[in-house]
Amino acid sequence: MNKIELRDLIAPGIISVTQEVELYLVSFSKAVAFKGTARDIPEGYLNFAVNGLLAEEDVLKIRIKVG
Repeated sequence: MNKIELRDLIAPGIISVTQEVELYLVSFSKAVAFKGTARDIPEGYLNFAVNGLLAEEDVLKIRIKVG
């Protein structure tokens, strides 16, 4: 199975650049690594593999991992 990088969801518009997002490393129970809009996600995080998505009200929570 191919990994899906975060940029693969943002670049084609699957996740809107104006979407409020929270990025978590490894687990949703850990501290938030980034909180803001998808357009403001630091470049380094865009290369991380998406490991899970969770919609909570108007915020899309994204679990990411290296590799």
